[in-house]
Amino acid sequence: MDRWTRASLASAAPLWAAAGATLASLAPVAGADARFALVTSGMAWPLAIARALRPGASARSRWIVALLALPWLGAIAAPRSTLALTWLSGGVLFLGADALAHAARASWRLARPLPARLALSAVGTAPGLYLWVAAGVVLFNTQLAIAPVKLAHQRPATDPGERAVTLHTDDAYALGATYTPGEDGAPGIVLTHGVADGRTRFLPWARRLREDGYHVLRYDLRGHGTSEGAVVTYGQRERVDLRAAIAWLREAPGVDGSRIGLAAASMGGAVTLAALPDLAADPRSGVRCAVLLAPASFFPELVAQRVAFLGPLAPFVLNGSAVVARAMGQTPMTAWDPVARPPGLPVLVLHGTADGTIPPALSERLAARDAEVELLLLPGVGHDEIPAVVAAQRWDRVRGFLTVHLGEAPPLSSPR
Repeated sequence: MDRWTRASLASAAPLWAAAGATLASLAPVAGADARFALVTSGMAWPLAIARALRPGASARSRWIVALLALPWLGAIAAPRSTLALTWLSGGVLFLGADALAHAARASWRLARPLPARLALSAVGTAPGLYLWVAAGVVLFNTQLAIAPVKLAHQRPATDPGERAVTLHTDDAYALGATYTPGEDGAPGIVLTHGVADGRTRFLPWARRLREDGYHVLRYDLRGHGTSEGAVVTYGQRERVDLRAAIAWLREAPGVDGSRIGLAAASMGGAVTLAALPDLAADPRSGVRCAVLLAPASFFPELVAQRVAFLGPLAPFVLNGSAVVARAMGQTPMTAWDPVARPPGLPVLVLHGTADGTIPPALSERLAARDAEVELLLLPGVGHDEIPAVVAAQRWDRVRGFLTVHLGEAPPLSSPR
């Protein structure tokens, strides 16, 4: 095989992966985890086959590829397995990087002058590099970045008197949750954490709410903690989780199901904002208000800020990742808008001025747009510490808001 043919085949490997993902996306498979597994497998197998059939590949390297690829079958059989999808996602990025390196080497050997070598290497790797980065953005943000944190939250912290419960969603996911009982006839509060986090984050809130007499349910969103699932959609599918939590708490003994409040942080805020209009329109939901901490709201602006370092390349990367996201059955983050409709219920937003993750300007924009939204800026407070800071220093403001919209909750008379 001559060098030009070898270089052409090397450069084509990432394109085969793109074709495999496109074909896989045509399958009539529903569910974020199942589609993620299917489309990612469509990328993975062409890369593995190209690596195994590479001219000059040793028998040992082919065995390594086979051992890497065989567990991918587990991702198809068990698409909600964090371990299986992490192995699959990591395999795609590893083999993609290996294919790019091989294409660069093969193109480099086509000429002797250094400028020509650099030019040919750039031409040989540019299409594959674009596809690799576009896929990597989706794989990392929806699965790989979440997996280690999910494993770290397998044993959520609890207080005496609390009990673990399991919620069941309308799309058949089992969610881990912790219930904190309050006084008979008191309102209930549902607590929703952010991305790459878990329900332990809201333990200080559960304590304060319990002291005030409220019943409290904090739960792990799908793909987090002890809940099923391995893929995150930033509120698109997680709205179903919130509705399951509300339904469970509304029917719990001693809870006044007509007086339900919501509290959420970060991505949990996006989940809540996306769900609120429908909850407000449904009198059976019992939801009367929400407290949001540094909520993710206007995603196109948020994404643009995150990729600003790419400069003029940012639109191309985002366009490519949008294609991958749609193939996986998701709305791209550049088009996802959890605040497309007004919330329809009173919302208190607390946002730290030192938040480097979600700019407080987004919450200012939300409050300026929607009359139901009240904003309280917290000077010098960052993103991750805001739940603890509010519980310790601004609880009177939260308590007052809940009292106005949920009515009085009798103080807890004795430990349970």
